[in-house]
Amino acid sequence: MNNLASTYRKILIILLCTGLITPAFSQPKNTPQKFLLRDEGLSQLSYVDVANPSNNWYMPVPTGRDIQLVGQGRVLIGTGNGYEERNISNGEKVFELVSFPNTLSAHRMRNGNTLLTGMDWQGKKGVVLIEVDKTGAIKREIDYGGFTYLRLARETPTGTLLVAAEDTVFEGNLDGKVLWKVKIQGKKDKPHVWQALRLSNGKTIVA
Repeated sequence: MNNLASTYRKILIILLCTGLITPAFSQPKNTPQKFLLRDEGLSQLSYVDVANPSNNWYMPVPTGRDIQLVGQGRVLIGTGNGYEERNISNGEKVFELVSFPNTLSAHRMRNGNTLLTGMDWQGKKGVVLIEVDKTGAIKREIDYGGFTYLRLARETPTGTLLVAAEDTVFEGNLDGKVLWKVKIQGKKDKPHVWQALRLSNGKTIVA
């Protein structure tokens, strides 16, 4: 019965997001009405405008991880060969970098370069990160040994990196040194940590 109720809730959320039904409750002021969604399983990028469903679009994209707003009306997604930038208005691809096979995810850094991630990659072992400029030139290579799985990496305001490595979160510097790490406790089945973010109060939140 609980599984059935959970299924109904998921269907309701999908219908609300696609604008097929109108919620029968008043939404709080300033509730977000537009969403960009990346479905890793379906390899699909979706734009959902709750107030104006006619603006919705759904676009097949290459396999990969991560999604990020990067300005100029564009969204960045990681692909298996690097990354793409697409127009938010219609999902049209406006830029791609395809020089790095076996890329797992991509993230735009504060300096304008892009951080690509991989496992046992670029001739190195463990978690491997490379910083590339807009031409695809490698500006920095970072490797953290001793890890066997990788999800997402995030730059902190101080220039270090927070990395989610399956059941472990660690912070590393740009020289490949792990500053600290913690294993996430969960249920008996192995927990999966997707990402870690540094909050304005200096604490770290994981998901």
